[in-house]
Amino acid sequence: MIRVKLLATALVILAVLAGCASMQLVSLDTVEGPRQVRQGLDINPGSIKASGTYKDESQKAVNVKSEHIVFNKHAVGPQTVTLRISGKEAGFQTEVMALLSLTAAFQPTAALFTGDEPDSKWPGLVIRGEWDQMGSGNIDTALCQITGYMKEQAGNQTLTVSFEGKTAAFNVTVAPSHPLKGTWSEPGPAHMIQSYTFNNDGTYEIYTSGENSGGISKGTYTTNDGKITMTTTHLAGRHYRNWGCLPIKYYTRSEMEASLRLTEDGKQMTDEQINAQLNRVYTSVTRDYAINGDKLSFDGGREYIKG
Repeated sequence: MIRVKLLATALVILAVLAGCASMQLVSLDTVEGPRQVRQGLDINPGSIKASGTYKDESQKAVNVKSEHIVFNKHAVGPQTVTLRISGKEAGFQTEVMALLSLTAAFQPTAALFTGDEPDSKWPGLVIRGEWDQMGSGNIDTALCQITGYMKEQAGNQTLTVSFEGKTAAFNVTVAPSHPLKGTWSEPGPAHMIQSYTFNNDGTYEIYTSGENSGGISKGTYTTNDGKITMTTTHLAGRHYRNWGCLPIKYYTRSEMEASLRLTEDGKQMTDEQINAQLNRVYTSVTRDYAINGDKLSFDGGREYIKG
């Protein structure tokens, strides 16, 4: 029985190897591609048709991928595009059409603030090119160079986008960062530190180290006339003395309640007790705050150091 199984396995392996051998490309016979392409842009593999002869003497269509295509997309004028597949080569004639002009329009999807690096993809920025005899089309922002942004300068700025020797300008508005922006940590032993991180989008995180209290809470904040209102919206799952062990993730109030009710402690608590616990955590608190250099204080109490 074992010999029969081994023989069957060997036959399967031989069949696979034979099939692979028959699919070995012997030659590239015909290649057809676009007669014109846009300067600075890659050729779409789907626009190229190629056929070849294989070791079993069959002729089939050849699957063309981007890495098979060799040409100089920056050089305007006629040239030969080479297709290199499995050590075989063939080509076709094309002409790289010149980029005539560039335009840029910016409708930001997120606000820009001083001190922050902009998203390298510049979401909301639309760059279009106009090519000789080939009309217009969008250009991927990643292919362009964007210069002129000054992250510490608030107000209106004019930036320049460059592509294949052409340039265009677009405007951005940079808002001053919130005075609270950044991470503030209380001094003390490394194993018992509370840190606040305030973001320009009105969200914050609180990290507290130490046994049974480690984890991150998240929420939103607003400020007005020296007061800050902090509203907890998400709580990280962590070890609670009364609640048992919950998976580590960010919980909304409803998610935390559902998880709490699944624990042994939660099953023993009344609805009033569960709500009391959740009200204690998911709450909104207004406090006085003051910033003095790199120090932040709440209600005139302990100071937190920025950095």
